[in-house]
Amino acid sequence: MSLASLVIKEADLTESLIEKVVGPYCQYTETGKIVPNEKFNKLPVKQKILVYLVAKSGLPFINSDQPDVSADNEELEFFLNVRGNTLRPRVSELREEGFIITENSKHKISNHAANYIISELKLN
Repeated sequence: MSLASLVIKEADLTESLIEKVVGPYCQYTETGKIVPNEKFNKLPVKQKILVYLVAKSGLPFINSDQPDVSADNEELEFFLNVRGNTLRPRVSELREEGFIITENSKHKISNHAANYIISELKLN
């Protein structure tokens, strides 16, 4: 066996990780809208934030119109149905832990967060 047989496309790996995290909790419409299910609604706020941001990172695989893969606090509050005074401390914690990145007041998932979420949610 050669090392070349271990090479995979990065996009395939990324899509696989996103599917593993998002699949149990959300679906996408053909236009790229994220639709949560009952399991999603039962997650703690920090996990909801992570799953939603992973779902946002999957939008380019669903809709090729270069969708925004980040979300501001207002979008998170609306989608998660969580008030800002509950949301903002969780976002800060996730940023300090290195699981989300904030640029220009918009949050996106960090590259290594998907593996953490898979482990945290016991999706292995």
